[in-house]
Amino acid sequence: MHRSDGMMLGEGQEIEITGIIMRSQMIRGQSIATITNGNETYKVIGKEPLANGIAKVSGILGESEGETVLYANSVETIFGDLAKNECKKIAEGAGKTIPIMDIEPLVTDEIMNALKPKIAEAARKILTARKLGRFILLRFHGDADGVSGAMALTKLCRMYAIQQNSAVYSVKDAMKDLAQIHYETMPLVIILDFGSSDESAEGIQLLKASGAEVLVIDHHPCGEKIKKNSDLFVSPWIVDDAQNAEHETFGPEPKTLNAKQKTGDPSQYPAGYLAVEVARAGGLNNENYEVEPLSRISCAGDKSGIMKIDEKDKERALVLDYMASYSGFGNNLDFYENIMKKPELFQSMLLQAKEKIEQIYESVGKTAKITEESGIKIVSIDLEKLAKKHEFPSKGKIATRVFESTQHECSNTGKPLVVIGYGGGSVVFRVNEDAVARGIEANRIIEQIKESMPDFAETGGGHAKAASVRVRDGFEQNVAKEAVEIIKRLVGSKSIS
Repeated sequence: MHRSDGMMLGEGQEIEITGIIMRSQMIRGQSIATITNGNETYKVIGKEPLANGIAKVSGILGESEGETVLYANSVETIFGDLAKNECKKIAEGAGKTIPIMDIEPLVTDEIMNALKPKIAEAARKILTARKLGRFILLRFHGDADGVSGAMALTKLCRMYAIQQNSAVYSVKDAMKDLAQIHYETMPLVIILDFGSSDESAEGIQLLKASGAEVLVIDHHPCGEKIKKNSDLFVSPWIVDDAQNAEHETFGPEPKTLNAKQKTGDPSQYPAGYLAVEVARAGGLNNENYEVEPLSRISCAGDKSGIMKIDEKDKERALVLDYMASYSGFGNNLDFYENIMKKPELFQSMLLQAKEKIEQIYESVGKTAKITEESGIKIVSIDLEKLAKKHEFPSKGKIATRVFESTQHECSNTGKPLVVIGYGGGSVVFRVNEDAVARGIEANRIIEQIKESMPDFAETGGGHAKAASVRVRDGFEQNVAKEAVEIIKRLVGSKSIS
């Protein structure tokens, strides 16, 4: 048997290794486990129980059932900060030997070129966790963007995947995850397509305090706390200019830039697409799995224009949204993938999804109120009677359908448009490009709502063109009216109609 430094290890040789104990079990009165320090890995056999964790094991190499094993003479379990430091050192050492693919992103522009180092680091963290046998928990947002990204990451390595139907990683979510990872050694928790806002800070802090490593992949506008709380934050909103010094000069030291200082809209780089790039950097490609189509589904689901999509991509995204509305399938992501491969069932779901959207849209006219404020067309919709909880279409989908129809009318004239849907404990916003150009941004409206109505607005966020906020039941219409007043202030209107 050889060590990584090339030295031969032979039967009867006494060795000592400090590493991560995993897959520990008792068989016929013997404790059997695996220990790795990131470079060497041994099967360990001992008389005393070997608990999962960090330990220093001394023993003699021998043979059992045709393989080299380490017969443990002594086991010293390491706890506390020493264990955390040792685990971090092991992970760093193991990560250095993992090859990462240096490939062009599917979208080649300034933002994606700047994100390449973080994408490579994310791939390295995931592959390092796989190499060390660490537990990986993936929480993905329950829509086409989140599902497609989760499908890509879970093809890179085995993960326990949980669907998340909220944009906030709450303390309640953290408590559920802590119960899952409590006995794991330095687990890796991946939060995909949500969790960037400061409202997720407390939940993520609990993960960090438990000893978990936290990786966040998201494309929503981020708060300051996420950059401090996560071990790695992959986001188009925060990019490093070190890779783009030829375009912008900010002095000799690398600086972190808001992506708005670069080209393009950061929100247009969906988290599912970013996850695909992480998977590609980790070695996943169209030869071992059709990964690139997932990026197009992600873009279709989030109405992103960063890459060319066709009608089939839109249909796949719609079916994923339809399925996700009814489900929280745990780690059974294969169910989503299998539906996409069954033409008859896929077409049935697609037809149902389209019919449900159109049925709801036909009823919208009875509740919609159209006004104009300072040249801004505002469509307000009472969603209380239209959207059913945990069913398709969601409040956001209904607002999007109304927006797309009204936008078709506004696009010819260049009229700014804002759609506000309220009901069922939330208020959702859809904003067109012309409104954004005049300073009307959905996430900005929500931030001002939180300031002006702190007793009614709870959690929320999103993009400049699409966002939502949870509000106290019964006060949705009040918040919607306040949003109209905020729009007036944002465009400088002095009149209140």
